[in-house]
Amino acid sequence: LVDICSDDPEIVEGSLYLLQKAIDKTIAIAPNFPLKKPKFVVHLGGMSLQHVVGEENTQLMMERAVDNFKKLKFNRDDIDILPENLPPRPWYLGGQWFQYGFMHSQDMINFCDHFDLMMTYDICHAALHCNHSNISLDEYTSEILSHVSHFHISDATGIDGEGVQIGKGNIKFKNFLKEISDMDLGFIPEVWQGHLDNGKGFDVALKNLKKIFMKIGSKKKCHH
Repeated sequence: LVDICSDDPEIVEGSLYLLQKAIDKTIAIAPNFPLKKPKFVVHLGGMSLQHVVGEENTQLMMERAVDNFKKLKFNRDDIDILPENLPPRPWYLGGQWFQYGFMHSQDMINFCDHFDLMMTYDICHAALHCNHSNISLDEYTSEILSHVSHFHISDATGIDGEGVQIGKGNIKFKNFLKEISDMDLGFIPEVWQGHLDNGKGFDVALKNLKKIFMKIGSKKKCHH
């Protein structure tokens, strides 16, 4: 795990080291792929194993993230770094954590605007955050959509039910897919254990998404 929101110098130093290595390696191998300028999807931290009183206000945490992100070295012509929005009770390293940074829509917008970055929009993570904070997922989507360059798509339940098969959770995908139907962006179906049985879960997710696209009259292709 990396965490550039941390107030622990050792955690930040280790996180920046790993991020820099990953960025450098991505740029190095990029010429071997059709997309010469790769999209680098990344979780940048802001989590804690324990609930931290007062951390719901993430201003200080995000300020640290901005200060630390500045230390990374990369050329914008070589790579698109896309921070991902995160859920309120994520599952990391086999356990459930508390998430604070890179979760609220305004935090994502402010961070991306500061560095002129786009972001990865995980609809499942957003839905869990909205359920937790009792806010509208449609409004959250509208707020951040102009900053999105890549999608992670799966369904969600409650505040911690991640990676649910499309149509088996609580997300109203008809609204979401109608909102993004004119956007020519890549995505992955991020269904939990979708890789098993030769990718059966991913195949089902794509077919379910295609059915919804057909219902809303979209001609968008489910390329990923």
